[in-house]
Amino acid sequence: MDYDDGVDEAREGKPDDAASANSATPIAATADTTVTVTATPTTSSAATIVSISATSAMGTVTDTATVEGIPSAHSGEVTSRQRIAWIDVAKALTMFLVVYGHLNTDWLPGPGISIGVIYLFHMPAFFFLSGIFFSASRSFASLAKHRAYQLVIPYYFFAALMFIKKAVGIFASWLRLRDGAGSTVAFKNLLKNQIPILFNTTDGLWFFWSLFVASLLLWCILKLCRGRFLILISLVLLVADAVVRHCIVTPLPFSLNRVLSSTAYLALGYVCRAKLLKLTRRQGAALFVVCGAVFAVLAWASFVVTPGKPWLFVALLSAVASLFGIGMVVGFSRMVPSWRALRFVGEATLIYYAINNPVLNLCEHVFAGFVNVPLPALPMFWQDMLGVLLTAAAMLVIAALVPLIKRYLWWGVGLPNPRRAARRVA
Repeated sequence: MDYDDGVDEAREGKPDDAASANSATPIAATADTTVTVTATPTTSSAATIVSISATSAMGTVTDTATVEGIPSAHSGEVTSRQRIAWIDVAKALTMFLVVYGHLNTDWLPGPGISIGVIYLFHMPAFFFLSGIFFSASRSFASLAKHRAYQLVIPYYFFAALMFIKKAVGIFASWLRLRDGAGSTVAFKNLLKNQIPILFNTTDGLWFFWSLFVASLLLWCILKLCRGRFLILISLVLLVADAVVRHCIVTPLPFSLNRVLSSTAYLALGYVCRAKLLKLTRRQGAALFVVCGAVFAVLAWASFVVTPGKPWLFVALLSAVASLFGIGMVVGFSRMVPSWRALRFVGEATLIYYAINNPVLNLCEHVFAGFVNVPLPALPMFWQDMLGVLLTAAAMLVIAALVPLIKRYLWWGVGLPNPRRAARRVA
């Protein structure tokens, strides 16, 4: 998943553009008959001419059709690595909201309201986008192993980095203050805090374990239901999630408190993918306008109408708002240009997600060191703009780190060995 659940699924079975143009592939053969499929790209934005030819002792029969659901080599919708550009854009935009949502509102209180609105849909959108390329073609054991490499190993890798960072901070404090007793207490507390991190009962990096468990659960649902009633099952899971969160306040290991809603959004992305992959820019614009308008009303209701209302009503209103928020993100991402910078972020969302919080905190401390201004006294608009600038600065810093992490720490972020991959391409 580069962090998205589906990079591998998106690439499987798709040749490079140069090789796919006018390529003929035998797909079936008997002793006297051969069936060949030829895919010819068009200049359309999402169309490929597919020719099927059957050759036997009695002659050859050929038929052709233009398939709208398959982007052509000239469409610009699929990059050279066979990624779908607008989905990378959607992930990049959603990642910007994730980083913005981690702003320190005690230090900069202005963005508090906008962060509350963002939290209605930004993480559900990630699960939904991951579901678009979810595949149940693997065995359960193979899927578990594949997802563990992509998600579980990165979780513990970045958790270990945070532990090392804090341990070094305690040691540096001891060197500076020579406070042996205080440093010993601090280090014992640090070790004690690793227990909830070990079982992922904290809010930090919860997406990794939640997507891992949700992927396995969705695989079971698809095998049991054979792909039927997925929308109904997803809605039932959202209601069940609201009940579980209300009844079980204590965090469960491996983010199990969130797994029902995570599976629901993952399944909705899976069931909607056929229509989404054929979505045009005009349709994306219409989707953005309609879903954006409805989301604005629901977001307003979530903050103004829900206080004092029954908990189930509040939870279901938030769930409905999240669905329209997802539609808004999808429509906007399909509508806007697929700029290279956005695709870069979309291809590295795992790394952005894992290190955005410490990098953002660093940017906040640097800014506070240079600007001695009481930020809460600023007008709300300028606080929001400052939050956007700090978010952009953090993302630029991460962008500089991404190539280094991919090259030297690929083994810890769920990526293949770059040298081995380069040899395979060569």
